[in-house]
Amino acid sequence: MIKLDNVTKTYPGGVQAIRDLSLRMDVGETLVLVGTSGSGKTTALKMINRLVEPSSGHIYIEGCEARDWDPIKLRRRIGYVIQSVGLFPHMTVAENVSIVLRLLGYQNSDTQARIAEVLDMVGLEPDEYAFRYPQELSGGQQQRVGVARALAADPPIILMDEPFGALDPITRSSLQREFLDLKSKIRKTIVFVTHDISEAVILGDRIAVMHSGMLEQVASPKELISSPASDFVVELFSRLQFQLNVVRDLLTEATE
Repeated sequence: MIKLDNVTKTYPGGVQAIRDLSLRMDVGETLVLVGTSGSGKTTALKMINRLVEPSSGHIYIEGCEARDWDPIKLRRRIGYVIQSVGLFPHMTVAENVSIVLRLLGYQNSDTQARIAEVLDMVGLEPDEYAFRYPQELSGGQQQRVGVARALAADPPIILMDEPFGALDPITRSSLQREFLDLKSKIRKTIVFVTHDISEAVILGDRIAVMHSGMLEQVASPKELISSPASDFVVELFSRLQFQLNVVRDLLTEATE
């Protein structure tokens, strides 16, 4: 479905955000990109929908070189969810969700049916939320609207850049559980960026660990934990082990 082949991104001044990156994302897979700040994970994500163009190498989307796609047509086939949501404050929830549908020429009756369908899919009752404005929603509800908008045109690919990063821990945990349920139903190819190791382990079918613009290892969560390929991967996942140990100690104290 998506393939990056020896991709490099060099910005003016010689700064290399991505160096010789090769990755494959299979149909229906959730691949999580994880790493420290500045590791190149968001740049890699943005190159998939041509918000950032590679300096060298090749990116293939559905078997075709990304440069051969019209960027507008390509982006309409890719849902995009970001941390800040990006909802238009002067539009209702229904209007925000329907933007791509209108661009694609959906009839009004079809548009209304699809809005109701995707809002229900992300846990927002259409009759209750469709005509509200973003400022009338909580952060978690706004994020759900962002996901609904990304799903509205039924794109085969969904890109998610730190979608839950600005939320409080309880809301974030709730949305993670809902995401797991949702992805089993929609079977999209999802590329998910996060800096949270526990989130990557929970949500990813595979995890790609990046550091200083390079790929350190890509594998299942279990394999990364049991067979890390570099000192950086060991250090990164030791933080997860520390978190697990803290939680285990707190639970032990609470039951004593």
